[in-house]
Formats: sequence, structure tokens, C-alpha cells
Amino acid sequence: MATTIARDKSAIKKYGGGKIYVMEVEEDGTPLGTPDTFTDIGYVQESTISDETEKEEERDESNAVVSTSDTNRTILFSGLLMQSDDETLNFLRRGCRDKFYQVYYLSAESIQSEQQDVAFGICQITPKMELVSGTRRPPFEITVLVNEAEITVTAPTVSASASIVIPAGDYYEIVQA
Repeated sequence: MATTIARDKSAIKKYGGGKIYVMEVEEDGTPLGTPDTFTDIGYVQESTISDETEKEEERDESNAVVSTSDTNRTILFSGLLMQSDDETLNFLRRGCRDKFYQVYYLSAESIQSEQQDVAFGICQITPKMELVSGTRRPPFEITVLVNEAEITVTAPTVSASASIVIPAGDYYEIVQA
């Protein structure tokens, strides 16, 4: 099956980095209870979603590579937030410690007013603090964990998406809204 990617002006982003929403969940991704709503932790200046899988090479007797297989997969969502109020800073440095979250990333709108939403089913936020004078943009780092069962993430009310389903054995889903 061939992949076709056409030019699409509607995919060009014209605004900043979007917003991040978090909801504390159980270790298996189940919401803690009611209200099971997302908390807005702020505007994103810049972000990176990194999805990397290590490869293990299998070689024959002549040391030629005959096949490869996937091994460890690491998914990180990191970047800089645009706000540095005391609630955000205290959450990033200690409020998120040893907890699990669903994370919803509402990306910036494109030229055609479309947006891309990314739902992460089970995550841990790395507690960290680093503020540079002048800009005061706190960094964030989120490790995305694999889910054993299918997870339905109900989108925050600000999203055009109603809900996103992350299949069992996966980490996240991306939708165009």
C-alpha cells in the first residue's frame, strides 16, 4: 500500500504552540472519579513529541544484517509553557510527583482554522523546575506509558473532538478537528 501525502495549506500552523490539559487517573488510565475533568495547565510556547523505537539487528555468519526487530519504545512530550504563575510552577515542581495523568494537547490552529488534537492515555509528568530570568518559561516533560486496555479520552470542552479512542497496547492518538 502506497502512502500519499499531498500539499495542504490547511495544515500550516499560523499561531503558537497550543494548550495542554491534564487529568489525574489511576495507573491503568481509569479516571479517579467525579468530576473527571481536565485541568488547563497553560499555553505552550514550543513542544516536541518524540516517538522513538530502538532496533535490534539480527546478523548471519558473515555479519550481514538479515533482519531487524523493534525493541524498546520511548515516547516523550516536552517543551516550554508560556506562563509562570505560582499554581503552574508548584504543580510542575511537586504537584505532579508520583501520579498518573491523561494528557490532552490541543495544538495551534492552522490557516484554515483546523487543529490537531493529541490524546495521551497514561502519562507521568517529570517534576522539574528551571526558570530563566527574562523569559520565565517553565519546561515540562511528560513520559507516555503503554496502556493494557483500550482507553477512551473524553476531550476537554474547548476541543472540537468529542472523544478519542486509544487502542489497547498503544500510547496515543492524533486527530484532526
